[in-house]
Amino acid sequence: MTTALVAACGQAGSGGSGEVTTVAVGSPASISNAPFYIGIERGYFRDERIDLQLQTFGSASQTIAPLGAGQLQVAAGSPSAGLYNAIARDVKVKIVADSSHAAETGSYMALLVRTDLVDSGRFKSFADLRGLIVADYGDGGTPQAALARFAQAGGLTLADMKRTTLAGPDHVSALQNGSIDASISVEPIVTQAVQSGAAVRFAGTDAVDPGQQIGVLLYGSDFISRDPDAAQRFMRAYLRGVRDYDAVLQDGKLTGPGAPGIIDIVSKYSKVPADVLGTIVSHGVNGDGTVNEKSLQADFDFWKSQGLIQGNVDIPGAVDPSFAESAVKDLGPAKPTS
Repeated sequence: MTTALVAACGQAGSGGSGEVTTVAVGSPASISNAPFYIGIERGYFRDERIDLQLQTFGSASQTIAPLGAGQLQVAAGSPSAGLYNAIARDVKVKIVADSSHAAETGSYMALLVRTDLVDSGRFKSFADLRGLIVADYGDGGTPQAALARFAQAGGLTLADMKRTTLAGPDHVSALQNGSIDASISVEPIVTQAVQSGAAVRFAGTDAVDPGQQIGVLLYGSDFISRDPDAAQRFMRAYLRGVRDYDAVLQDGKLTGPGAPGIIDIVSKYSKVPADVLGTIVSHGVNGDGTVNEKSLQADFDFWKSQGLIQGNVDIPGAVDPSFAESAVKDLGPAKPTS
């Protein structure tokens, strides 16, 4: 599905003076798209003469081929074994900015455990994952890497639990009906499961992997080479949206001054109810766009050890920080978040 989100004031073009550039952006539906939504509503992309066309995909992995082929110019999703396999096959994409990470104030990705298991004393520590049926999103994603670190913290490996793959929206019902014992889930699913009474938020992934780079902004290399001016303008608008989002974060939640306005925007586009957005643990996103390359390398090494990556990828070479760095020169450095 493609939605025109910024009205073009004239004919789309190559991004020269006065011309509007159409930029196709692919992403799964996610709260972490907040900077796009904010930039649209507050005119930041319009200010930069960008006509943003947001295309919704079922998963981040589905955006990689069209991004590399130039059918998309930008994508937002998760670093994954699939992304690195594509880069190893010479698919032309670059990681250009942070789009979500496990914040110091708490991660929006967390280990959920059925309430009855916690209340009964059956589950007291990560070591109690042994033998449990645990849902995640499948091999090769950041949730799998985080789950492996929860297991490691309990002296276990992934092989010590019974893993099952479920789509995120199915985590809550599976916890409710007892078909799974635990899950590694992301917001707003985490909050919905807790509010239903089915599960306890036992720990955020920040407990075992602080700063994990969970989401990234990607540019297609064709976009970079053909229209670097538009790529730079897009980044400025994106970071303005990021900074507006960060400005209303307080102790990891959307509760700071000005939060209702941001919540209304994100709810409008994400369809997540405003009352839920007001209670979730938010994703972190760096106001300068800085990517945690150490985290990218650690997850790459984990997936490589699991046999999920074929070929080699130079992580620093897969990251192009130049657009974010240039945007920061134009905008000034971001203020620290609370």
